[in-house]
Amino acid sequence: MAEFCLDCLNKICNANEPKRKFVMSKELYLCEECGEMKYVVICYRRNLLSSIFRRLAYWLKLFIDNLRRRTQHKKL
Repeated sequence: MAEFCLDCLNKICNANEPKRKFVMSKELYLCEECGEMKYVVICYRRNLLSSIFRRLAYWLKLFIDNLRRRTQHKKL
């Protein structure tokens, strides 16, 4: 896997992403772009709140669908 420091990754992707959006290495590694020993990007940091809301919306939808099915059976 390619290992890039945050500066080089932003340069390659033509972006200006902040450090807090990534999980960074705990040790210094050789950046493959600039050739310097720096902390490299491991992966994107997941947004915890959006995943919680996504799961909550899914379970709420299942609950509402289940209630609708129960009320339809009672009307028949």
